[in-house]
Amino acid sequence: MVESMAESDKQEHTGAKYAPLEEEELESHPLNPMLEAAITQLTSVRDDESDSLEVLDWGCGRGRTVLALSDRGIRARGVDVDHSSVAAGAAAALRRGLDPSEVLLSMEALALLADGSFDLIYSEETLEHVRSLSDVAAEMYRVTRPGGAGLHTFPGSGRFVEPHVRMPIVHWVRSRYWQRFLVGFWLLIGVGPYAHWPELRGRSRAECREILCRYLSDKTWYRDIDDVRETFRVVGFDTSVEVSHGRWSKWIDRITPGRNGFPCGQMLLRLRKETGA
Repeated sequence: MVESMAESDKQEHTGAKYAPLEEEELESHPLNPMLEAAITQLTSVRDDESDSLEVLDWGCGRGRTVLALSDRGIRARGVDVDHSSVAAGAAAALRRGLDPSEVLLSMEALALLADGSFDLIYSEETLEHVRSLSDVAAEMYRVTRPGGAGLHTFPGSGRFVEPHVRMPIVHWVRSRYWQRFLVGFWLLIGVGPYAHWPELRGRSRAECREILCRYLSDKTWYRDIDDVRETFRVVGFDTSVEVSHGRWSKWIDRITPGRNGFPCGQMLLRLRKETGA
């Protein structure tokens, strides 16, 4: 089974992961500039300008990016393992005259699509939630058109602070004992995700520790970036990687190579499927 995680985890547990997607939220949701640039680049090299680009958002959640692209005249679909999250975007799709079953897909529906269906596959803070990355890589390769591309952003495993639970180094250890110790310590001194994890409200510190440890062990799989690249290379993609530390990049790049995104980097994995593949 091909796995991913939904927008619910990418959106830092705002409590709205299953709320119907409203127009106000869509209007305030800017497209990732790197996604816009990739679409522009792919469009510029197409031989047939009448043949619209097709984009797949892998881990689409409620479909904010899918519908934002559709509003710009780009044919886009999304896929997610979380059926309830996908269903929360159905009304917004219908308001645009789109069939939700055609644009917001389950993983089971994706498996029925033809090979080479998409020019670009995009994901944002999704790959770190994938258990079986080799299965995902193989399926992405299958549905990418020859000459197509992939653009995937995700937090590096070397980041000092785990971005979902917002605690230092808890993702660096897989030992259940030490992870529980670290999470408990950070909670004790007031470090943690209380404000944006509604499921922690009203819970004891011990209950919060168990919820967060279960999340880290069941829903995150951080990997060395060389292993990530190799997984996608083996199935046939050409790969390249960039790392961004945001506003700190200019200074961090001078003092550290930033292995796996250390200390606060976001990884960007670019994929390309050969034209003759």
